[in-house]
Amino acid sequence: MRQVNAEAAGLLKAAASEDGSVNIHVQGGTIKLDVSSFVALMFDREPDIEAEDGMCRPLRSLFPIPFPYTGGLNYV
Repeated sequence: MRQVNAEAAGLLKAAASEDGSVNIHVQGGTIKLDVSSFVALMFDREPDIEAEDGMCRPLRSLFPIPFPYTGGLNYV
């Protein structure tokens, strides 16, 4: 993440909760996500995350994590 945006990566901290949710700490606030919302944040182009815009800005610069081009890959 630091290669993509070192400043935003430095503002981000994720921690699992005892109830199975994930707490994203960013910009002095916390976003509590269930597991499916956390996966959506990581990989979906437009995740449905409810948070203040100031908290989402660093997240948008880091996510989604791009997948490599898979054309021509064959699995045996």
